[in-house]
Amino acid sequence: MCEIYTTLRTAALSQVVAIILLILISTVMASILYVFITKHLSAQSMAIEHDATNVKLKIDRVRKAYEDTNWISYEIWMTNPGEVTIHLDYVYLIDPSSDTIVHRYYAGEWSIASGDTQYLWLAIPKIRLKKGIPTW
Repeated sequence: MCEIYTTLRTAALSQVVAIILLILISTVMASILYVFITKHLSAQSMAIEHDATNVKLKIDRVRKAYEDTNWISYEIWMTNPGEVTIHLDYVYLIDPSSDTIVHRYYAGEWSIASGDTQYLWLAIPKIRLKKGIPTW
């Protein structure tokens, strides 16, 4: 009976040591993973914040370019005074009295480089310029 007790006691001690080692290894690995992920995410958010803060678009002039019975077209001149290139895809016309979008215009996928001036030809159906009628 003495042999069994010694064998069980040694086996129980090695199991406790193994569990402690597993907990220690998993804690160290979780800490390394946490530090890596937080540093990686903070570096990405700083890069995004840096690019987003330098985006500027100045509307220089708006001119009615064409009008017929169904459409009104405007020529909108804009300058990019910022430090980064602007990629334009949609233009929204917003009713200032209600802050609602009155017209959404797909401008295509084009860019305005830093310091560049370009114009956009914006065509709006006349029926959609009535108050409260969205265009899509």
